[in-house]
Formats: sequence, structure tokens, C-alpha cells
Amino acid sequence: MWGLLMITCLVSAPMIAAILAPLEDLYASEKYLISYVPSQDWQNSIANNASALSLGKITELGDNFSCYIPTAAAKDHDTVAELNEKDLDAVLSSNLKNGIELITQSFNGCISYLSGFWNYDFCSDTGLAQFHGNSKTTSLYYVLGRAKSSAADREFQLLYNDLGYYISEIMGSGDICDVTGRPRVVEVQYICRPTGGPASIQWVREVKTCHYEIQVAVPQLCSLELLSKNGDDDVSGSIVCAKTQENRENSGLIETIGYYKPTFIGNELYLLEPHLKESFQNRTALMYTGKLSITDALYEESYGINEKFASAIGRMLFQHLLLSPDQSPYEPGDKFAWMSEVLDSKGQFLTMVGFNLTSSLAEIVIDDSLHFTGPGNFLFYERTNVEKRPSDDLLATRVPMIDGKDGFALFHTESLYLVADPKVKEIVEHLIGSDDTVETFEGE
Repeated sequence: MWGLLMITCLVSAPMIAAILAPLEDLYASEKYLISYVPSQDWQNSIANNASALSLGKITELGDNFSCYIPTAAAKDHDTVAELNEKDLDAVLSSNLKNGIELITQSFNGCISYLSGFWNYDFCSDTGLAQFHGNSKTTSLYYVLGRAKSSAADREFQLLYNDLGYYISEIMGSGDICDVTGRPRVVEVQYICRPTGGPASIQWVREVKTCHYEIQVAVPQLCSLELLSKNGDDDVSGSIVCAKTQENRENSGLIETIGYYKPTFIGNELYLLEPHLKESFQNRTALMYTGKLSITDALYEESYGINEKFASAIGRMLFQHLLLSPDQSPYEPGDKFAWMSEVLDSKGQFLTMVGFNLTSSLAEIVIDDSLHFTGPGNFLFYERTNVEKRPSDDLLATRVPMIDGKDGFALFHTESLYLVADPKVKEIVEHLIGSDDTVETFEGE
């Protein structure tokens, strides 16, 4: 599997049916994939592969950079197009019926999505809410669409765009829009994405005033014939590129993307998931693209780098990018210790980061002397149903970290949480909810 970069072409998106008027949509329009592969894989899979060369051509782009462009003959034939009208109607009806059952059975709860100033909570029984800060206490809270109380009344449709089939659900009766004077409306787009984890929000956007769209990936939908064709691999064309001569200084980023799938998690940080998990012991890494060097001086003088990692780890938790060893999402009360290498944009080692979360303490340690080889990234993970140790609630004082350094940490004394950096307060509030109090304390 290769790292992927999408290039969007502006074309209209034909729909089988739609409740909302279709718009030209960058997300739903035709896309092409550029896959970057390591030079060794390029030689084995492309340059020395007669079958591949018979179905495409290699184009030299200069600076020892080449791309393989497949011809039209290389594209897979669409099996849906081979169905006659009667068979297609039966498949469409069956996929919609089974898809609705999978959605209602597999997605029963709430998922969150962090997106800059606005955060979102999407719940199967209530709908989609938009807010800033703590959802329980903020005044900036809007219901964008409410779910129907009865499953029989929910509005589902099987729709199609250039990326494939998806199941659409309309949720109306949102809070009144100040501009239009009418209730806000949301279209939920349920898609297949074979992540192996729980349902997750891919994006939320406002397509016109007080009309919103949210895309929710439900892995169980990949069991359906039509929806399984939707995903990152179902695009109009795929182009494979590589540095054909080894030059570590210039090709480091391409080599890194060749081995890992990068996901942006904010603040110049990317989560790197290996394409061949077995080769990397199912171990992810982080990539930091900032220009600041992570040194002892930086660590001691500023909480800035800590804040970036705290925000990124918070995003990983709430977007279900950081899953437990059994691939289930984090639940409040879970305890774990997670560790990862931090690489620069050329794949060079920068430092190690460790994140430890218990019922009493959450801390981040950034130190290149940390050592953990896996497999995976978790030193341990305990679910909420595991009996907690009495000593877990006794940490009420500041604890120094490795080498006597003070990191920013969160401490719990009954319902009071203390964080050393005020900028982390919002993340902690969202993590623990509004029933507890979050305050800051001054560093020594």
C-alpha cells in the first residue's frame, strides 16, 4: 500500500437523487491519486515490472523524479455498469435496506470532531451540535440538526457521486438561523471506510447559509457491494511517483510518505500510520514539520511545544485516530501509557514523546532518552471496567518527570483538575466534561 495525495479536478457531481440542491463540491468531485513509493519499491513494482509497463508509461519529471501513469486499459471495469436495470434496482434496494440496519446497529452513541474554533458532537439519538470550548458550559452552542426520535421516521437515501455510493440522512429542526430565520438543516453522509475501528467523522462543512454536511465513516458499510466501492482507492486515476536515485537530503519526505500514511493533526504535526503494519510492528509515529528544535532549553523555557503535542493527542483521541490495542475508541476513565517516535519532514529522528493518562494524572513527556520498541505504541491500556487501584486517587501534588524536569500535567483531587498551561485548559475541559472543575496553577 502506498502513501496517498489527492488532487481535485473541478467537475460537477452527478447524483442519482438528492433532497438538497446539488452544488459543485470539491470533496465529492473527481479525484486523482498520486502515490509516492520508496525507490526500491519503484524498481521492483514499476521499472522492472513488464505487466505494469504494458498498462502505462513512465514520465520523467526532472531531478531524478519519475511518475508512472496508467492508460485507460488499466482501469478496472465497473461491475455495476454490467447489471441490467432490473438487477440494479434490486441491488440498490438491498444495499439501502441493509445499510440502514448496519448504521442503526453499529453506530449507537456519540462521536466528536475538533476543527479549529468550532468543535462538533454527533450523536445517534440527538443529532449534530456545533460549539466552542466546553459543550456543557459554553454560550456558543448550536444544534445544526436533530435526529428523529423514531427510527422509522428517519430519512435515508442511497446516493451516488464521483467517489461512489453513500447513504444520506437528512436531519432538520436545528436551531433557528439568524440569517434566514429558518431552522438549520444537516445532511449526514454515511460512507464505507475500512479502518477497522468505530464510526468516525471525516469532515463537517457549511455548504450554504445554515445548511451543513457531515461525512461519517462507518466501517461496517464496507460489507455492502455498492458502498464497498467507495473509498480512497475508488478514484478516476492513480499515478505512482518516486525518486529514482537515492538522495537522502532531497528525497526524505517522499521516502517517509512511501512508508507511512500521514494524517494532519494540527500544529505542524502529522500522525504517521505504516502501510505495512507488520513490518513496523503495528507501530505509528509522529512527524513534526516545524522549524523549532526540540531541546532542553526549549523545554524549560516554553510550554509551546508541549501545547502543540497536547492539542494533537487530544485530536487523535476525539477523532478516534488513537485506538486501544483492541481497536476500540477511548472512553472517559480509561488508563493508558502511549509512546511514539517524533520524526522531522525528512524522516529523521527528533525525539520521543510519551503520554500517560490515569484517573489521577495526565502528562506529556518529551525526551529523546525515552526508549520503547513496541510492538505497538502502548505500554499498557486499561478499560473503564477494570478495577482501579486505590493509589490512583492519591496524586494531589506536582510530580517531576524524567530527569527532574517539570512538564505540564493534570492532577485530580476529587472534582478539581489542575493544568500547568492555561492553553491546555480547553482540551482538558472537553475531555472530562463540565461536571468537574478545571483550574490552572503557576509553575514553580
